[in-house]
This record gives sequence, structure tokens and C-alpha cells, in this order.
Amino acid sequence: MRYAAFFDLDNTILKINSGEAFLRRAYKKGMLSTWKLIHAYYLAILYQFNLMDPLVIIIKLNSWLAKTPVNEIEALCNEIVEKDLIPSIRPEIIKEIRMHEEQGADLVILSSAIASIGVRLAKHLKMHSVICSE
Repeated sequence: MRYAAFFDLDNTILKINSGEAFLRRAYKKGMLSTWKLIHAYYLAILYQFNLMDPLVIIIKLNSWLAKTPVNEIEALCNEIVEKDLIPSIRPEIIKEIRMHEEQGADLVILSSAIASIGVRLAKHLKMHSVICSE
């Protein structure tokens, strides 16, 4: 029987939040100011308590990097996946993914994480599809 198995990234496949890893690495590289980093954590708190529409938060965060060349964002995402996210993959989730693969499932990452990160992790995990934020 063919079916789809959907997996979220943050705190499911990963032990950490990919968005937070993105912010920390962007800050370390000088792509975000201290003020914007603090503001991002404030927005994360609002999100945690459902006090702000997630789409509004995404739009605000995206606007901060709007003038950054795409190749710099792609390089940052590659670095984040290699240095922060792959080491944070839960070992038990790999077993779960492989079990569904053996049963013939289409393996899908479904996440609000940015697609550049989702696609790289899907490739690493040998998953079939990605539905993420653009």
C-alpha cells in the first residue's frame, strides 16, 4: 500500500529549531545586527504564545535579508545544514524514516522552515519531497 509520511523539521526531525540556527549564524556572519537578533527572539516569543500571526513574523524576518544576494543566503543555508542541523538530527527519527521507506511510503518534509534548508536536509535523509516556505 502506497502512502505519504510527513515529517516536520523543527523539534521533530531536528533536536533544535532551524530558524533559530539561521538567525544565530546570520548574526555571527554580520548579516543581522544585534537589535534585529533581539527583535527576532521577541517575535519568537510572540509566536510561541500565539500573540502574532506567523505570516507577519515571516514577512518581518524576510524583509531584513531582502537586499542580501541569493547566493549569500544559499551559502548560509548550506553552512547551517552542514554545521548545525545535520548534527542535530534525532537518531530515533532516522529509524522512523527508514521504517516508512521500507513500507513504500513517499517521504515528505512538511515545515515552515525555508525551502533551501528543507531541500538540503531531504537530500541528506534521502526523502522524496519538500513542502517548505519560499
